[in-house]
Order: sequence, then structure tokens, then C-alpha cells
Amino acid sequence: MKKIIVAFANIENANRVCDILISGNYRVEGVCQTGAQVLHLLSTTEADDVLLITGYKLSDMVAIQLLEMMPPGIDSLMLLTSNQQVLCSEYNAFSLTLPVRKSDLLNTVRMIFETGQKAAGFKREPSAKRERTEEDKAIILEAKAVLMERHKMTEEQAHRFIQKRSMDSGMSMVETSKIIISD
Repeated sequence: MKKIIVAFANIENANRVCDILISGNYRVEGVCQTGAQVLHLLSTTEADDVLLITGYKLSDMVAIQLLEMMPPGIDSLMLLTSNQQVLCSEYNAFSLTLPVRKSDLLNTVRMIFETGQKAAGFKREPSAKRERTEEDKAIILEAKAVLMERHKMTEEQAHRFIQKRSMDSGMSMVETSKIIISD
């Protein structure tokens, strides 16, 4: 199970996010107010085992700076205003627009966990390259639409996200898309 780190400059916001996660049966490993605290926690754990949930601004830096300093392989979920979404759109991170509904936060965390956990022990047999069926294409398009609506991604960002998540997990883009749609 991934370790969740919650990072917000305002401790009350961090505690609200923690309460939502706990109500969804998730365990929060750490709460931070600074990027330095996050980086210290990250240095003590495996990168593939961490989900960072953060706001745009921390006490000592903005989330963009933190994302640039983090080791690769760490999943990030940013809770942002619509204006901040524009600033962070090029980063490979999940995002939700504030105010966030409890169900959206829990569903997004579940999707991140499910797409990451499917990779454990999953070995695909090499297969001949095949063309995608119309049904496969429709599933991928639907997943892109979900990401575009829920996470304010562009079509290209949604495609790259599904593609990267698929490569990281060893699943096909169709399998990854089905998980995204199921949330």
C-alpha cells in the first residue's frame, strides 16, 4: 500500500484532507507544511510507495518547485484553484480543482492506488503488435474525457498521462483506461 504524505502551508487544510482520507480507510504517513519536510520524508522511503497530496503553496516553496526536486516515480495529487491549474498543467501530476468534493478526492486516490498496484507481479507475455479495435479506441477516448473533465487536462495531457501510467504499470492503455473510467 502506498504511503500518503499530505502537504499544505495551512495545517487546518492539511487536517481536513487527512480527515477525508481517514474516513476512506486510508492511512496518512506524514503531514508537512514545508517542501523541506516533504523532501526529508521522501528520502526515507521508496519512491514507488508514496502518494503526495499537496496544495499549490507550502510555507517555503510552491508545489511546482517541490515537484521539480522530488525523485522520479512519486505520484502527486495537487488540489488547486482553476487559476493554479493553468500554471501546473505541464507537470505530470494528478490535480483536482478546489473546492474538492470528498467523493472526488477519495475516488482519485483510489484510482491512483489501483493503477499503481496492478503493476505488482503483473507480467505481460510478449505479443504481436495489433491494431486497436474501435471498442478499445472508444474506451481510451472515454478515459481521456474523464481526465479532461475531472482533472482539467488537455486532450494531449490526458493521452500522455494514460500512456505513461500504462508504461509504468505494465498494463495496456485500454486496461489503464478502464480503471480511470471505473472511478
